[in-house]
Amino acid sequence: MEKKNCLRDALGMLKRARACTEESWDYLEEQIIKVARAWSVQLEEEGSQDPWELAVVCWDGKRYDRVRELLSQVEPPQDKTGQWLYMMAESCSRLQDYEKALECRKAIWDSCEEKNRSLELYMDLAEDYRLAGHREKALELYGLAAETFSPNPEIFYRQARILEEDGRSKEAALMCSRALEAGFHREAFNLRLALLLDMDQFEQVREEAEKIMEQGYRPAQVLYDYAKALRELEDYDGAEKVLKELYERTDGSEMVSEEYAWLYFDMERYEEALKWVLEAIEKRDTFRRQYLKGGILRGLKRYEEEAAVYRGLMDQGEDGYYICYRMGRALERINRFEEAETWLRKAIERQGGVGEAWDSLGDVLQKQGKWKEAVTAYEAGTELENLQSARDLCRLLKRLHEDQKAGEWIGKCLKKWPEDGSLLLLCSDILYREKKYEEAVRCLNRYIEVRPAQTERGYREIAQCYERAGDLHKAREYYQKAIDLSPGNARCWRLMGKFLANEVKDQEQALPYLEKAAQLAPDSTYGFMKLGEVYEALGRREEAVKCYERSLENYKADLDKDPDDCCSYEGISDVLVHLGRLEEAEEMARRAISLECRVFTCSCPYCFESYEDLAKVEERRGNLEKALEYMEKAGQYSVTDYYPNEIARLKEALKARSESL
Repeated sequence: MEKKNCLRDALGMLKRARACTEESWDYLEEQIIKVARAWSVQLEEEGSQDPWELAVVCWDGKRYDRVRELLSQVEPPQDKTGQWLYMMAESCSRLQDYEKALECRKAIWDSCEEKNRSLELYMDLAEDYRLAGHREKALELYGLAAETFSPNPEIFYRQARILEEDGRSKEAALMCSRALEAGFHREAFNLRLALLLDMDQFEQVREEAEKIMEQGYRPAQVLYDYAKALRELEDYDGAEKVLKELYERTDGSEMVSEEYAWLYFDMERYEEALKWVLEAIEKRDTFRRQYLKGGILRGLKRYEEEAAVYRGLMDQGEDGYYICYRMGRALERINRFEEAETWLRKAIERQGGVGEAWDSLGDVLQKQGKWKEAVTAYEAGTELENLQSARDLCRLLKRLHEDQKAGEWIGKCLKKWPEDGSLLLLCSDILYREKKYEEAVRCLNRYIEVRPAQTERGYREIAQCYERAGDLHKAREYYQKAIDLSPGNARCWRLMGKFLANEVKDQEQALPYLEKAAQLAPDSTYGFMKLGEVYEALGRREEAVKCYERSLENYKADLDKDPDDCCSYEGISDVLVHLGRLEEAEEMARRAISLECRVFTCSCPYCFESYEDLAKVEERRGNLEKALEYMEKAGQYSVTDYYPNEIARLKEALKARSESL
């Protein structure tokens, strides 16, 4: 009895001490809970006959499961009905029985006259409505509390929290602002910053964070959101500085490690990004971090490892849209196109309304030579208003020589994206093919209007239109305009030189332009080869060979960067023909043809220039029949006027040889 009285008296004194304190004292609260629990256990061991007394002591000891059990066994004392309902409501809520908690809280509400309902009761009942899933009712009650009582930041914050959980970000941000107008509220301020980040209002986050920090408020959460905003605004140095402070203040928080990884990922400093994401994963493994790791490995071109990351996530049951999509893209990078197609189709099954996935599927189908299926995929992406799908669709139709259909789609797409430079260039290409040169020039002038930074390219394209139309004076004028606008651009000089050599037939005039182009671009491939051709035409064979060798060297350097570049193999084949290395030239041409499906920018799906190279090889070998066969194939795939002339020349050569026999 003496020990029981000691515990009872101790609890009473502790509760009186709490009533005398002006602020919450954690140590005191811990002592109250400790003593109450000890007393409740003692009462149970002694077989207490007063369930109500035991329930109250268990309540002080936060033994909520026991409180609910005891209250369920006893009717509340006549003068304790309100306390019984309150304790039952709180216990049920703590035990996540929200419907029962709501039932008890509503009973308290109904038992009070409207004028006697406290703000705490409004708040508790509204919270029970939220937890029980009646979110609109909770919002309604919080709104009523805001009207009934003086402005209270907590009311507005709780409304903001519900709105944020329901995905109503703008409304939630406005409610946070109302909370802050009523008085500073830490959670409301932090939530507002998080919402602004989600809405990509990065400049506003930066301004509000800097303003509050100037007032001396620099909690870790604000610094964290500030760093994210700086990263999104590409103030990488500023973000890095803030993260360094955060990392030290939080003793290496996993969240800071992850944000470091995102920062270096955005900066394309992939090795550092990988180090930080691995540190974050070591502290706590999450889907987001594994997904980021996959992206970093992609940046490092470690595609096999990237795919392994996604397989690991799938083993854990994560096989949603993003994982399937990224798996498809990783497999595409290592040339496993059939598997890539399978995963991209799975991604589309999971979320078919994403145009990017349809566009990627179209790319993979092209790389397998499935042209019609690729068109269908790009059409689906275009219908979903994915701009890249629209570009790829129009380009592929043009490459397939379906000019009428391409023109129709380009027209529709330009209505949707009237200022897209890529579509305007494709439109000019179709008009150029149809020999509607003036219309093509007007289209290119429009391109210059909407892309003034690309004026030099527009001039070059206009020059080619006039060249094809046979207006050599105008063609030369626009090539010169391109040079005058961008005198440091090697391509402008090279195209002028090529034009003078091929169309004007003046090798002497062409030479200084091609020499200037080579000077401006010492790593040029085609530029040195063309310069070699002009030297050779002028009888300067030794200088020509040096240019061919330099071109070959540069092509090989390009292949070191991209071993699957079809165009580099074709260029090497052409150079080797000039050097008379026919066996090697044939090998390179066939290698180019094997990779032709991976080139999306060429004027057709087949590497017609490689067939031309094979024709040149056979002609040099004296095999005119085979040369003609290859040249006819090149002409079949191409849409230029060059090949009909070459085919006619070879036929004449065959005829002449036949007659001589």
